[in-house]
Amino acid sequence: MVDLNWAVLTAAFLMVLYMAQAGIVLTSVLHLANVRGGTWRAEVAPYAHATAYLFPLAFLLLLALLSSPELTFPYTGKSLHPSAWLHFPFLAAREIGMLLLVAGLSVAYVRASDRH
Repeated sequence: MVDLNWAVLTAAFLMVLYMAQAGIVLTSVLHLANVRGGTWRAEVAPYAHATAYLFPLAFLLLLALLSSPELTFPYTGKSLHPSAWLHFPFLAAREIGMLLLVAGLSVAYVRASDRH
């Protein structure tokens, strides 16, 4: 059975991560759509860019989730022999690496769009 506190931590991680990415996606869509006839795009952009500051919190929540793999990934405590793709050290490295990649690209986009 899943510990309720761990389920809340998992939901909090996903919520913070999606909020961080949502602001970046919003400004990207507004930039691609090139909305004309209004200044609201420039007024919304700083607030949407501010969501990128949630990535460090998402990273800390991910580290908390990875600190106890038997609660996060139930198959790790079993005697099953998962494939190399699901082996915990490789899984954790992929999770951390991809979060850092997405956060880095998002911050690079915010910096590039702030210059214009």
